[in-house]
Amino acid sequence: SEVEAGVALDVIRSHPGDYARLQLAGMANLLLSPGRSRWTISMGGEPEFRPVARMIAERGWVAGLWQAARGELWITLLALLRVAWLLGLYALALIGLVQLVRQRRPALWLPLAAYTLYALLLAGPLGDSRFRVALLPSLVFFAGAGWVVLRSWWIARETNRPAQH
Repeated sequence: SEVEAGVALDVIRSHPGDYARLQLAGMANLLLSPGRSRWTISMGGEPEFRPVARMIAERGWVAGLWQAARGELWITLLALLRVAWLLGLYALALIGLVQLVRQRRPALWLPLAAYTLYALLLAGPLGDSRFRVALLPSLVFFAGAGWVVLRSWWIARETNRPAQH
């Protein structure tokens, strides 16, 4: 309702630093959470309702990761593999985005980069892995561009010719 929206805006305006910190934690959870509770439920385990980013924020890196990993080992290994896959996707996407920006072709990257930023911000402080679905098309596009860059670099390295992107 309009009243609730007004109250929410008042809270954000009166505590911008706290809201920014919560927003960043939500974005980290959106990007890095492997969806462990959903994995656990689908495998017949008990769900863990606190996101990994929140556990790390509450207990520190070591204790937060330990608490996240306390479940069954194989479920934890699947979650870690998924996070590794996501980090690889993000690295390729970043390489691709940088290359597209360097080529000075904003028509290729600007709309998708704006959409990606919008989707990241839209998830808010309670970012969850299920909201990542909206980001995947643009991330895969940028990752494909990153793959072309790495492939060109590798071929140029093997043949001792300059890389062409």
